Amino acid sequence: MEQVILWISVIIVIIGALGTILPVLPGAPLIFVTAILYGWYEEFNKITPLTLVAMFVLMALVMVIDYVSGSLGAKKYGATKSGIWGSLIGGVIGFMLFNVPGIILGPLVGAVIGEIIAGKNITEASKVGIGTLLGMAVGSAVKFSFAIAMAVLYITKVLS
Repeated sequence: MEQVILWISVIIVIIGALGTILPVLPGAPLIFVTAILYGWYEEFNKITPLTLVAMFVLMALVMVIDYVSGSLGAKKYGATKSGIWGSLIGGVIGFMLFNVPGIILGPLVGAVIGEIIAGKNITEASKVGIGTLLGMAVGSAVKFSFAIAMAVLYITKVLS
């Protein structure tokens, strides 16, 4: 039974790592909660409190990056507050209406609409939309890297 629990937890951690690039899953929190539960199960011998602190820090960084990456990309390309709000609203509406494609295209379209409302022409607004998309892409790559670090830390601890 121990081996079954071990391998189920490893599979969940791998799914969690993938969840950082698939917006449907709460990737880093899933990895962290799995580590806590497995640590509790094995009485924190392999998953020590120090390991959990390190994983918590990585999880927190992933969540911050997730929140700010699109906005930072938009700001770098000259977004106004309207563009940033448009990006956030577009992401929510896009996700609700079109799921995964919507969470990718929604912020781009929302940023463009927000910038047009703010008085920019279509060319300037489009640059902000592309900036939003680039920020999200860079953010996703960094988030995935941190989630992989969490997964590797977890797997090396539990398999040692």
